[in-house]
Amino acid sequence: MPNGVIQKLTSLEQLQIKPVDADKSRDPFVKELGNLSELRVLRINNNEPNVKESMQSDLLQSVGNLHKLQILILDGWFIRPEQQPDKDAWDTAALPRHLRHLILPSVWFYSLPSCIKASSLPCLSHLFLNVYGMDEEGLRVLGGLPELRYLYLTTVSTIVLHEDPSSGSLCIWNGSDDVTSSSGSRKDGFRVAAPAVIMPNLEVLDFKVQADIITPTNAPTQSLNPSVYPTVK
Repeated sequence: MPNGVIQKLTSLEQLQIKPVDADKSRDPFVKELGNLSELRVLRINNNEPNVKESMQSDLLQSVGNLHKLQILILDGWFIRPEQQPDKDAWDTAALPRHLRHLILPSVWFYSLPSCIKASSLPCLSHLFLNVYGMDEEGLRVLGGLPELRYLYLTTVSTIVLHEDPSSGSLCIWNGSDDVTSSSGSRKDGFRVAAPAVIMPNLEVLDFKVQADIITPTNAPTQSLNPSVYPTVK
């Protein structure tokens, strides 16, 4: 697509695009996106190698100008965080407040990006995220998203949300670490008591567990207490 074409489509509400020429179209194309003030759905499938260092920050800057954007899908972008030239771009990004779907199936982060939080994304209902070093604080941030209905979270970390008077207890297990409850006693695999509701609006919880680490005493379904996720179907 010739440079300058996209920025003229100011009434466009949905855009799905796959860049095929990194040297000639990608950088101008990313910058032009910020002019699409009526855009509500943006899906980019990028399988091109040799991403320019400024591309990710330019993209997020453009997305920040799309105040009506509700669905953002970035597929095939940056497979591993060490391959991301702009490692801080997501932490400093200002995503549209009306964003409802943030789908990042091929983007891996070292930790939960600072831009994903209730005060910045109060309408977020669908989230697809890959995080290497997910921790208790990050999981609580996700639990605080008021409209979250669908969560697909991939992580290599074991995270335990400890019990306190105002919230329950939740554990995500990586299949190898020992897991203890807040009192310090070992639970069977990854089962942790949950006296209070966590993520009260969640309807879909999608997860994967390696078959070779499952035993009758630590099957993941044993830890899915329906009182913790009352709206999960």
